[in-house]
Amino acid sequence: MGLYKLVALTGVPCVGKSTVANILAKYEDVEVVNLNRLIIEKFSVESEGGVKTADMEALEKHVRNLKSDKTVILEGHLSHLLPVDIAIVLRCEPKLLYERLLQRYGIKGKCKIIENLEAEIIGAITCEARCRGIKTLEIDVSNKTPPQTAKLIRQILQGKDVNDFVNWLTEENIEFLHGIREKLKDYKFSSDYT
Repeated sequence: MGLYKLVALTGVPCVGKSTVANILAKYEDVEVVNLNRLIIEKFSVESEGGVKTADMEALEKHVRNLKSDKTVILEGHLSHLLPVDIAIVLRCEPKLLYERLLQRYGIKGKCKIIENLEAEIIGAITCEARCRGIKTLEIDVSNKTPPQTAKLIRQILQGKDVNDFVNWLTEENIEFLHGIREKLKDYKFSSDYT
């Protein structure tokens, strides 16, 4: 087992978590748990409005009881909310992230696109992990291939402090986000409530 027993591989949607996790899963000393799949299969509960949410209390208990002689990587955007030894946050330049989000969700996913762009620009996931007292490292994946990112994560698991100290909270990115909001505001769909 590496330096860390439980590792959160996290970040907003479309930063490459699953792709990188699939590369890391090929190593003999690593076990990857797809958190979204685990939640859907075992830890989802239905709320009053019929919306399924994660039973975080039960999930946390499950994670605390995980037993493995390997480093366990919890891959998913909620993984940093669990009792992990370290959170590795994949970050992506907002304009590139916008293109990826648009490709995944399409124009109908405008709320998801804006919400995730905002979260990336302000560094919400990094902040959440650090506020929980978790050692947190960031990797800027904007100009890295998934294999390059996986290699950096392997180095982290072996004790190297690789940290890109990402800060997207700039006037340029705020103006970009404002422009995206303006561009998408005229698109109304039956699922929009505002």
